[in-house]
Amino acid sequence: MASSLANVLAKVLIDANVLYSRTLRDWLLLLAVEGGMYRGYRTEDIIAETIYHLRRDYPQLDGGVLTELRNKLETCLTPIPQYEILADYPGADPNDAHLHSAAVAGGIGYVVTNDGSFTESMDHDDLTYEIYDADSFLLLVDDSSSETVHAVTHRQAEWFIQRHGECHLVDELILAGCPEFADRVRLHLQSLY
Repeated sequence: MASSLANVLAKVLIDANVLYSRTLRDWLLLLAVEGGMYRGYRTEDIIAETIYHLRRDYPQLDGGVLTELRNKLETCLTPIPQYEILADYPGADPNDAHLHSAAVAGGIGYVVTNDGSFTESMDHDDLTYEIYDADSFLLLVDDSSSETVHAVTHRQAEWFIQRHGECHLVDELILAGCPEFADRVRLHLQSLY
C-alpha cells in the first residue's frame, strides 16, 4: 500500500457503502476540495446504489433531500461514464464487478470501500489500484497532509458548534466506523480548543 498521497493528484473511486454515510461523505469530499491531494470519482451505479439504500432505510426522507444529495455528488465527484464489465473480474461477488471494472477503466489509483468481501476476495498484487476501507484511507490522508485534516477539522467543528452548540465530530466518526481516524481528529481538536 502507498504510504503517502503527497505530490500526486490521486484518483479515488468512492463506493456507495461509504457515500451512504453523511459523516464519511462530508469528510471525504471536504478533504478532496481542501487538500487537492485527490479527486473523487463516481459512476452511475454507485450513485444509484447510494440513493437506493438511503431511500430504503429512510422512507420518510423528502424527495428533495435525495435530489440535493444526488446533485451534490454529481457536482463534487468526477464521473466515469463508460466502462465494460470485465469478464476476468477477480472478486468473489459478481455484484461488485462494476466497482472493479470502473476502477480499471477510469485509471483509478484508490478504491475506498467498506465492503469486506470486495477487499478480502481479491489478490491485491494483481490489481491496478489499491483498496482501502474508509478509516484506513482517512488515516492515509492525515499521514500525507495533517495540515489539511487540521483545517477540515476546524471547519467541521465550527459547523457542529454553530448548528448544535457543541462538537460531536469524534463520536460521529466512531459511529461511522472510523475509530482510528476519530483519534486523529480528537488530537486536531485538542490543538484547536
